[in-house]
Amino acid sequence: MKVLFVGEGPHDLGASQGGTGPQLASGTVPILARKVCPSIGTDSLALPWRRVGLLPLNTKVFDRDMKRKGYEAKAMRAVLLSARRFGCGGTVCVVDEDTAPPNCLKELKAGCDRGMQVIGQKHRTACGLAIKSIEAWTLGARQALAVELGVHLETVRELYPPKHVEELAEKSEKAEYKPKALLKRIAQLKHRTASTEFRETVAERTDIEELKASCPKGFTPFVSELLASFGSQR
Repeated sequence: MKVLFVGEGPHDLGASQGGTGPQLASGTVPILARKVCPSIGTDSLALPWRRVGLLPLNTKVFDRDMKRKGYEAKAMRAVLLSARRFGCGGTVCVVDEDTAPPNCLKELKAGCDRGMQVIGQKHRTACGLAIKSIEAWTLGARQALAVELGVHLETVRELYPPKHVEELAEKSEKAEYKPKALLKRIAQLKHRTASTEFRETVAERTDIEELKASCPKGFTPFVSELLASFGSQR
């Protein structure tokens, strides 16, 4: 099934392929989603949130809603774009908690529901909130990081601060508690960079159960949403 993924940027959705329209979905979120639900096709598309409001819908339905701001309006518009313009059978929306307003996940789900009411046809949706950032969904896969880098698991673990990965935040005053810096230090164990490509290879190696255990507040509910909408990982 072709699905439209909507997220923050290249680490979520894959490196930019140019243009203002959607691109083939890669990045951390689509790769992990396909591991959970193989029914999600490799022809799936990705669109950053900042572009959702820039593409014409070619519809006059709910014009007033289209002018509203906030994630509820954005999610509804994403569903309409997904179904009516891109011919997708589903939409997956993900945001980072540290850049999102309060109740963002609730707004996303409400927007998806409204979008499905407008299109009036079967359309699958799933929403996720990465806590506090999408880096947690890479940092939580310690075994995959170790295998990708060719080092012992304990070597990777030693770099982690005494704080849960879902508590690491870019706004922290301590550098060791910033997830991007931590991922960079881990990648440098083998002179790698924490690039989109690196994150993608780690995602391909990720054990879903390990990541659920590492990120119970964000990733586990997202997996449940995916399974409810797109079917079992088996």
